[in-house]
This record gives sequence, C-alpha cells and structure tokens, in this order.
Amino acid sequence: MEDPPINAFDSSSDDEAPEEISVNSSRQERVAQLKSIQKANREKKEEEREHRRRRNEMFLMQKERKLQELSKRKLPQDVLEGIPAKSSKIIAKDKEENKLSEVNESEVGEAKAEEMGSGSDVSNGEDEGFDEASADFIPLGSTNLAVVTENQVSKMRLNTVQQALNFKESRLYNQKLIPRQTTEERRAKAAKKKANQR
Repeated sequence: MEDPPINAFDSSSDDEAPEEISVNSSRQERVAQLKSIQKANREKKEEEREHRRRRNEMFLMQKERKLQELSKRKLPQDVLEGIPAKSSKIIAKDKEENKLSEVNESEVGEAKAEEMGSGSDVSNGEDEGFDEASADFIPLGSTNLAVVTENQVSKMRLNTVQQALNFKESRLYNQKLIPRQTTEERRAKAAKKKANQR
C-alpha cells in the first residue's frame, strides 16, 4: 500500500493553532465600537434636533404669513372708528325701552298733573342721536347676508353620495352606535319570541 501524497497546505493548516488575540487589542476594539455607537447616537439626536428646529421655523413662518393675510382682510381703522360703540340692534332696543319708559312717565306725570290741577309739559324725549344711528342701520333682511352655523356649511358641502358613504361608515364602524347584547339577553329575547308564538 502506498501512502497518499501529503499536501503541504493540509499539513500546515492542521498543525496551526488559532490566531491569538490579546486582551488589550480586544478591549481596544470594544472601546472603538462603543465610541462609534455613541457618535452615531449623537449624530442621530443632532439630526432630529435640526429637523425639529427647521419644522418649528417653518410653522412660525406659516403663522406669520397667515397673520399677514388676516391683517390684509381686516377692516381699515377709519371704518372701525366710524361704527358707533353700541351695535344698531342694541341702540334700537334702547330706543324702544326709552319710548316705553317715557310713555309710562308721561302717563304718571299727566295723572299727577290732573291731581294737582296744574298742566305740565311732558317732553316726548325723542333723542336726535338715536335718529342718526337708525339712519345708518341696515336691516339684515334687506341684504343677501344670512347667519349660517358651521354644521350647516359642512352639510351644504356634502353631496348625496358623500352623505351615503358617511352614513354607511358610521353604521359599520362607529361602535358606540351599535347596540350590544349579552348572550343572556339574546337568549331571553329568543325564549320570549317562542313563548309569544305559541
């Protein structure tokens, strides 16, 4: 029998021991890994901070633009100064109350005058300031303006298809609207139906 030829590579690889790693070098590798992980965490946090800062700046800019748009829509100061301090409805209401109180006063005054036997002049009490305010008053019905609630506006916007979809979704997925029964209640109902059918 012949011996198989010995391969030089096989003999050397079998005899070699695994490469030794010193404790110092493994510790240094571990420290380097931890440092790289810490650095990556710091960079990630910094990126998040930067992202939040940019987003906050964007929101502030949007808010400023919105305020500028609203200030453009605002009534000019001279128009606001021209409007009386009290609203026209309050002025009209005060005018009616004044007329009623003056009528009552005139009736009381006439009754007292008759009792005393002397005639006294009682003024109408028509105030010129109210006439000027009522001349500026425009009744709500004479214009094409109407007071509409937010719900009415949202209902106007929805067409019938959207209303149907909303109804279907609310009935299928809104669990608060679905009446729930326990098994006992269901069985009691079934027993009651059977008893009524007999």
